[in-house]
Amino acid sequence: MVYKENRTLIFLLLILSTAAIMRFWAFPDIPFMHDELSAMSRVQFQSFSDMIRYGVVLNDTHPAGIQVFLYYWVRLGGESEWWVKLPFLLSGVASVYLIFLIGRIWFDEITGLLTASYMATLQFFIMYSQIARPYSSGLFLTLLMVYFWSKYFFGQPKNRYLILYVLFSAMSAYNHHFSLLFAGLVGISGLLFVKKNQLLKYFLAGLGIFVLYIPHLSVFFHQLEQGGIGGVGGWLSAPTPEFISNFFSWVMHFSWVAAGLLLVVVLFILLKSGKLNQVALPRHKRALLLFWFVVPFALGYFYSTLVNPILQFSLLIFTTPYLIMFVFSWHKTLKTKQLAVVLLLVISVNSLTLIFGRHYYKDFYSQPYEDLFKTALVDQGNREVFIIDDCIPYIHGYYFRKFGKELPYYTKRNREFYWDDFNKMLSRIKQPIVVVEALTGEELQWVRSYFPYELDYRHGFTHEIYVLSKDPADRDSANSKTLVLFNQDTLIGTIRIKPELVVFDSVLQRKQLIMTADQEWGFSTSFVLDSISKSGYVILEASLGVTPLDSLGSALLTGYVTRGEKVIFWLASPFRRFEFDNHQPITVFLTIDMQSALHNHLDTDDVKIHFKIWNNKKQGSYIIDWMKINLHKGNPERYSLYYR
Repeated sequence: MVYKENRTLIFLLLILSTAAIMRFWAFPDIPFMHDELSAMSRVQFQSFSDMIRYGVVLNDTHPAGIQVFLYYWVRLGGESEWWVKLPFLLSGVASVYLIFLIGRIWFDEITGLLTASYMATLQFFIMYSQIARPYSSGLFLTLLMVYFWSKYFFGQPKNRYLILYVLFSAMSAYNHHFSLLFAGLVGISGLLFVKKNQLLKYFLAGLGIFVLYIPHLSVFFHQLEQGGIGGVGGWLSAPTPEFISNFFSWVMHFSWVAAGLLLVVVLFILLKSGKLNQVALPRHKRALLLFWFVVPFALGYFYSTLVNPILQFSLLIFTTPYLIMFVFSWHKTLKTKQLAVVLLLVISVNSLTLIFGRHYYKDFYSQPYEDLFKTALVDQGNREVFIIDDCIPYIHGYYFRKFGKELPYYTKRNREFYWDDFNKMLSRIKQPIVVVEALTGEELQWVRSYFPYELDYRHGFTHEIYVLSKDPADRDSANSKTLVLFNQDTLIGTIRIKPELVVFDSVLQRKQLIMTADQEWGFSTSFVLDSISKSGYVILEASLGVTPLDSLGSALLTGYVTRGEKVIFWLASPFRRFEFDNHQPITVFLTIDMQSALHNHLDTDDVKIHFKIWNNKKQGSYIIDWMKINLHKGNPERYSLYYR
């Protein structure tokens, strides 16, 4: 017995040490993500009531629990990353220990250890432990809820366990709407195990949870009316039928090695000789573990497809541990050496595939705002720099305080965007260098027209940062190349011109390309993707010089992508968007990001890119002065934390 306890303690310490190392790696350097900075901006109120009204009710889709915690936590210790993230990191490590305890109560120590080893080493649990949002906290609170619920039903039904179950159920409800949903499922599940003499206590426990949640009901119903993430203007798309397979692939690090090891481990513990793990009411327990995972997923999926999109990988963090426990609950007796080998393999393979296969630490520790402001405030030294971005005001203030330096900036956020105003802003910039992030392709090209020399291009998870200069003395980077350049003096690449567009100007004594109202199509050009790049991680930037003769009408510069004969992507830029003074020459911009055009499925086989001028309503007339198409490097890391 002592030997068994020592064995378990050693294995548990190994798992917890691994969990702590992988979550606290380079702890002071873990940057904030957008959602964390957004939450931080919503605790900057002098009164608690203002924080609830403006920081939760009117501007958030989550329950108030974590926002309230951050409100006081930041006041206690400040706004530095390490301090804000610390409770969530600790919750992540503690959750690994809690799942071991629950596995031991439900089945035995081996089930607990195997489940804990996966929670310690999978990106799913590590990443959300490093984010100060209601995922690691919700996992921790729901595990505590299930732990005391389990102690009451599968151990000794003491009143203190029931009271603690009520407390952590209520805290789970305040944490996240999906941890609230899970708390409801756990409460209902108790009806399977409650004895007749426990019914009144259990009913009062449920009533107690509801009473504790009453102060939050008004917030809940307001957020429900708004539709949550998928409400009006929501950014999240409805899940596809591939969601669950994508989720499991992501959980297993998109690694055949990690997935293969899991299969081998499961087969080994199922097929080896020995006695099958026996527990009281095993069918009820195992069915319940599946129920706890499947129901939240199904409700989230159908709500997302039928009402408003809400389902993301993160919402399954509260129930995925029980699916893992279900898998390992079927084991047969394992000897110490066998268990040691299995645990070491799990820890080694998952850690190695995370670090070297997923490049997790490289990609996660490269976040948009940290990289943007470090590039502008630190890396440019004493040069005069102007920042153009899409940040909320708090983010500028946070990083100006962090780096002890301020720079002039323009942000698109919280303002109506007009091309005329954007153009005037660019024309007034006195600094020779701009650092640019989070612009559309057309906006970026417009900035390039003022700052044509690219000094640097940095990219990472969800961001691309450009350092641009107006000084010809600055060396241009080698991140782009010209595919097409057409003007009166130069032709690089290939374009197709209809003969009727070519008109001889007797005054200028040269040929010109003129489109009139009776002509629907102007010149065009196209490229086979494989001939210009072996990767889908490229961006095509097209610009067109036009001089109006009377009106621009409804003319468009169009770009579209085909695979075989099928059009898979299409977009257009209206000429009028870039007209600020009547009858003056204009430049029309259009950008095709191939990663977006291919919907992140980067098979380049039989893919073509096309550009055409389309006078779709046959209005106006204008001279085509020039055209240029550049190929620029894309961003392989843009979605790297969630996709292959």
